[in-house]
Amino acid sequence: FFSVSCLVWLCHPPTWELRSSGFMAQSVPLSCRVDTRSVAATPLLKQVLVAKGWTVTEDSGDYNVWWRTHRFAPIHIKHCRYPRQRLNHFNGTQVLTKKDLLADTLASARAQSGASLAITPRTYVLPRDRDALQTCTEVDVWIYKPGDSSRGRGILLTRDPAALEEDGVVQEYIANPLLLHGFKFDLRLYVVVTSFRPLRVYLYRDAIVRLCAVKYEAGTALSEGLQDVFRHLTNASVNKHNPQAREEREGIEGTGCKFVWDQFHEHVRDSGVDPDRVWARIKLLVSYCCLCAARSVPQDRVCFELFGFDVMVDDSGRPWILEVNFSPDLIIEGGPDQRVKPALVSAIFDTLRMPTDGWAPAGQGAPADGLEGDAPVEGSGLELVFPFDAATERISRALAGPEGQWVDALKEGLGALQDAWEAVDPERTAVSPSP
Repeated sequence: FFSVSCLVWLCHPPTWELRSSGFMAQSVPLSCRVDTRSVAATPLLKQVLVAKGWTVTEDSGDYNVWWRTHRFAPIHIKHCRYPRQRLNHFNGTQVLTKKDLLADTLASARAQSGASLAITPRTYVLPRDRDALQTCTEVDVWIYKPGDSSRGRGILLTRDPAALEEDGVVQEYIANPLLLHGFKFDLRLYVVVTSFRPLRVYLYRDAIVRLCAVKYEAGTALSEGLQDVFRHLTNASVNKHNPQAREEREGIEGTGCKFVWDQFHEHVRDSGVDPDRVWARIKLLVSYCCLCAARSVPQDRVCFELFGFDVMVDDSGRPWILEVNFSPDLIIEGGPDQRVKPALVSAIFDTLRMPTDGWAPAGQGAPADGLEGDAPVEGSGLELVFPFDAATERISRALAGPEGQWVDALKEGLGALQDAWEAVDPERTAVSPSP
């Protein structure tokens, strides 16, 4: 039988050394397996991990981390040998990443806990909520999204949601967005979850700004130009096809439709909005959203997950979660991607703290909560946003308890997040409108 120990040398890449009686195998680097279907992510993973001394392979051999852009089958999770092997997806995260299921997840948590903080615009699921939607007369413009689409496909704006025949979600259109030099934008946030029960949520420090190609003028935009996707939709996959996105725009350094959030802090302050308060609220919204889903995602200690949260900020400085994305793309398309994504991937692998003291049998070698070793390296850019104090640490661990215990933990946790929100800016707290 093999036993394993690790040789760690100063300035030497992490390696495994296999030993048996009278025999020593050659040391090998830590390995990341990337599926061939994940070809878009492969170049960046290779760039980052080879620099760390890892190997990146597309074969089906042994691995330490298996990274893919699609979900794992239960058998993959069952046979993963924690803590020496990790998988980059939990099963069941559709409750966050499918637009209709996200609406249901938030509504269910609100009903169970009595929480009232609004973290998304008013949302209806079609065809189920069609009658309720038709009775809502408070909203002038709606945005329709297919339930399981991405990259801006199938999205449209309408004043008459009753005329929509396709299944999907209808969301209140944020008609008063915060503008950057006259352009509408949203933020792509990178969120890493290493455990749902107990809950461990990390937010990456750099957000990518996705800027529309055409200026947003509230009057004409809503009265004459509802179908102008380059004015209303912030998706980079849409706006990169407009030649105006490749031109210099007054007040904005650089061209394209992607930028980095801290580039605009001074301009945002000049608009009367404090970017530090915006970021403080964003951390609370991300935590709130993940907490609502914590009991719906099966807890597998071998798993971790990178999510792409899309957030829009209104002109009062209030952030709103628009959607949560599964397997956010890791393609490098310009300077902002190059600044953010390699450092993000590096921070994720550092946070996993892959053990270097040998292989453990399946199901052994780690405490039951699966948290041994997972922690960001100081200065990596990943910040633990939940739990954020001793009280929320206790709440986080209570989520793994029996039903009565975790329902109480959900109530207490959402209440703590709402209290923290009010402490950031009590005058701008709003309750969630009921469908």
